[in-house]
Amino acid sequence: MKNLSLLVLALLFSINNFAQEQTKESKKLYIEIDYFHRTARCASCNSIEENINKVLDQYFADEVKSGKLSFHLVNYEEMDDTVKINKFDVEDPTLVITRFRKGKEKSKDLTEFAFDNSLHNPQKFVDGLRDELNEMFR
Repeated sequence: MKNLSLLVLALLFSINNFAQEQTKESKKLYIEIDYFHRTARCASCNSIEENINKVLDQYFADEVKSGKLSFHLVNYEEMDDTVKINKFDVEDPTLVITRFRKGKEKSKDLTEFAFDNSLHNPQKFVDGLRDELNEMFR
């Protein structure tokens, strides 16, 4: 009986700690960049990936290292991440940034901006993505 009481007490303590950790996690701010691409990729598609990495390396290395910012490449033709593919209703190459804060999500579709600028005006793409990420971190 004593062992059972100790087991119940340990279980309750574990549940309480888990709930507190979940609450802390839900208040943290973090951002995900999701770039959905086809298996066969064009010059624009490749430039988008390259320029995203450039922005992350030049301006957000600390946020990436700390886990506050992550970048995910998803091949939607191979169904690499069906949850995200369905969530964003991906049928064509798509670039989405999502902010998670206080248990809420806010997404912004940057696909048109990316394809209009990444290949032929890469500095505009770099500056624009950097500014969008800075805005989401506020």
